[in-house]
Amino acid sequence: MIVGKQALEDIVHFQGASYTVVEGIYWNEGFKDQITKTISKMFNARLKYKAEGNPLLEVLKLMMNSSYGKLLMKPIVKKNVFVSCGEKKIDECTRKNIHRMISRTPISDNLALFEEHKALSQHFSPVQLGIQILDSSKHIMNRVMCLAEDIDARIWYQDTDSMHIDYDSVQRLAEAYRDLYSKELIGKQIGQFHVDFDLAGSKGNIFARESIILSKKSYLDVLACDGNDATGLHIRCKGIPSELLERDTYATYMKLFNGQSVSFDLTELCSININSKTQSVSKRTSFVRSVSF
Repeated sequence: MIVGKQALEDIVHFQGASYTVVEGIYWNEGFKDQITKTISKMFNARLKYKAEGNPLLEVLKLMMNSSYGKLLMKPIVKKNVFVSCGEKKIDECTRKNIHRMISRTPISDNLALFEEHKALSQHFSPVQLGIQILDSSKHIMNRVMCLAEDIDARIWYQDTDSMHIDYDSVQRLAEAYRDLYSKELIGKQIGQFHVDFDLAGSKGNIFARESIILSKKSYLDVLACDGNDATGLHIRCKGIPSELLERDTYATYMKLFNGQSVSFDLTELCSININSKTQSVSKRTSFVRSVSF
């Protein structure tokens, strides 16, 4: 298997595995930590905007997520080029780039879309940094998940950076984490965990009174709080917009939980269809997506 340094250390520490190195790549001239400084600065700015209710917080979240994804990009082997200025210019471009052209799609008399091969020599991606970020995120989750297992705190659902755990076990897990790692588990700083539910009009601590877990990124939480009688729903269903789930939400999730198939027409939210190949725009009369688990 191919594995990064941090992931290998976690496999040994948490699973007691042994290993033999066949071959590898390493750097021995130090580590430039600029990425950690930049992410910390962006993270703190997002906390500030979140406290202010400023929508810029979503932009910063996307920027931080994309910085990780950008470091792990696969080679882009194709590119699209729009050529305008008339038929003569389009023909000239065709002759000049015929050696790398995949297709040419006429859009109008004065505009064409060229799909071309892109040279691998033009691609650069520092994947070693992306791997370190991915391994670090898994390391944070491994610490919490394996410790929860050790103290018999049940985890009902786990995703990339979150988990559903019995509310009564949270404090016990936080204390065990503090004793083992000399760090605080609960908080809103990098590497810490906190309840991420939003419940309008709530007072006190928010929790899920009931959860219907269907599959990865598909679940329903019935929210409540210990300060007043406010209730609400936290909805996730991969591939289905939340707006389509707001009608008879609980009944819909129970049907899915019991193995029934439920269909949703996505044109209720948007009927516009854009063909990326021809750049044509049309209106869909139906776009039904059926879901079952």
